[in-house]
Amino acid sequence: MHLVMGISMGGMHAWMWSILYPDFMDGILPIVCLPHSIDGRNLLWRRMLIRGVADGALMRMMLRGVPELERELRSIADCDKFIDQGQRMIHNDDDLKYALDASRDYRPEEQLLRITTQVLALNFSDDQLNPEQLHVLQSCMRHVRHGCYVIQDNDTHGHATASYPQLWARHVRTFLTVLSLRKRSPCRESKSVSSLAANGPFAPRM
Repeated sequence: MHLVMGISMGGMHAWMWSILYPDFMDGILPIVCLPHSIDGRNLLWRRMLIRGVADGALMRMMLRGVPELERELRSIADCDKFIDQGQRMIHNDDDLKYALDASRDYRPEEQLLRITTQVLALNFSDDQLNPEQLHVLQSCMRHVRHGCYVIQDNDTHGHATASYPQLWARHVRTFLTVLSLRKRSPCRESKSVSSLAANGPFAPRM
């Protein structure tokens, strides 16, 4: 297989495929997904939804970026509309609870050294579920031998940026080119979109 690409929980599958079947694909491209167990705020909001003490409005808020919410929610009416739309997001509570609870044993950080394929991990600077300021991705990628990561810092909508592929498709195109050339130099330097344009794709740390 040439590429395994996944978004959010699909990204978890991409990480696990690369660990369980390291020679099965040329590369993986997990998007808005860390190679680390679910904890902190990401775990808390999941448990709140599973236990029924929150609804789709909380989920919608967590999926959006803070700067975007500050721009859009300028009044009580804006907030009430946002809440109403969020409550309509959940069509089956049991399906959602099952999906959120399915990651309880997701712990890829313990096996990252088993990954031998090429990796590009893509995240967004305003993703509340995988907050960039904690540097979890940067820390984990030190253990991925052929791994690069990009933290895109403009044209973002939080975790939900993954729903706008036109905003990040250029990274996919570049990575596919890298795979076709079978480059094997490990690269772990986080690059903003502007830096990538100036310095070339996924430049390795010197």
